[in-house]
Amino acid sequence: MRRIGRTLPGDMLSRQRRWTRRPKIRAVPQWFQDVPRYRESRRTRRYRLLQSWYRQTHLDGAAPGINPHNKRTDGSWLRKEDVVLDPSLNFLKFRGITDYVSSRVPEIERAHGTVNRDRLQRSLSSSMPLCFNVFGYLPKEPKTVELLRTILSIDIVHLDSIECEVAPLATDHLQDRTAFDAFIVFRDSLGERCFVGIETKYTDSFSPTVYSSDIYDEITERTGFFRHGAAEVLRGRKTNQLWRMALLAATMLTKDDCSYKRGFIRILMTADDPGASSVKRLQEQLVDPEFASPVTLEQLVQAGQALSGLEDWSSHLSMRYIDTSPVLDYLAQ
Repeated sequence: MRRIGRTLPGDMLSRQRRWTRRPKIRAVPQWFQDVPRYRESRRTRRYRLLQSWYRQTHLDGAAPGINPHNKRTDGSWLRKEDVVLDPSLNFLKFRGITDYVSSRVPEIERAHGTVNRDRLQRSLSSSMPLCFNVFGYLPKEPKTVELLRTILSIDIVHLDSIECEVAPLATDHLQDRTAFDAFIVFRDSLGERCFVGIETKYTDSFSPTVYSSDIYDEITERTGFFRHGAAEVLRGRKTNQLWRMALLAATMLTKDDCSYKRGFIRILMTADDPGASSVKRLQEQLVDPEFASPVTLEQLVQAGQALSGLEDWSSHLSMRYIDTSPVLDYLAQ
C-alpha cells in the first residue's frame, strides 16, 4: 500500500522520535533554585544540592543564608538569625550533640584552637558540622567501641575519650596550628594507651596551601615513619595537609615523654571523594601504610546500621550526607 504524506529522511525521523519520547521536565523546586551555579565539580554541586534539599525538607523550611565567600544567597548555608534562635539547626537531633557543641567550642577557643563558629553553625556542606554530628554523638553510645573497631580496623577494647578539634601544644610539635578534626584515645587488648587522629572531609578539598619548614623535613627523616625522601614528594599542594597531620602524629609518638604506645591517622570521607588519591600518595611514602588510611562515610553508616542502638543515627547520617537520590533528577537542569 502506498504511504500518503511526506517521508522524512532516516536521521530526521530518528531525531523526531527522540523528541517525542523525551519526558516532561519537572517543575524546579525552590531548594534547587536556592543553590547558585559556581565553577565546581559535578560531585560538589550534587552534595550542595542535597544540603539545600535537606534544609528545606527537614529543617522546617529554613530559609537559605548568605555564603560569606561571595555574599550570595546559597541554599547550602543557613541564615545567621535562624541559628541564633536555634543553635542546633545544623546538627542532627540526637542526644548530646548540641550540648557537646555548646560546651566544646568555648574550650577550643580558650585553648586558641581552630574553630570557625560561622562555618560550624551555618554551612550545611562543611566537614566541620559533619565531624560534630559523628564524633559528638559517639561518646554517648555503648556501641561506640564495636563501631570504631570495625570501621577503623584497629584493636580497640576500651574507649578513654573522643574530642573534636584537638590541637596538641604547637611548641611541643610542629610550631604551627596543625590540628586533628577529632582525636580518639583508647586502650588496646594489651591495655596499652593509643590514639587515632581523624581528618574529616565532605565537599571541601584538602588545603591547597603549601607549608614548608626545616622542622617538617627534620621530623620526616628522624622519626622513622616515612620513607627516605618523602618530604620532597609530600610537600606539594595535594598532600601537604595530610603530610602535616602525619607529622603531628609521628612527633607525638616520638617525644621522650610520650604516653601513647601506638598512634594512627584515619581520613573520613565519602566513597567518591577524589582526595582518596592524595591519601594513597601519602601511604606510598609511609614505612607502614596502615599508619594512615581512608575510612568512608558509607562504611561508617553501614556498620552503624548493623548495631543495635545506632540504626536511627546512621540512617539520618545517610539521609543528610550520602543519599543524593532526591536531587539526581535535577542535576542536568
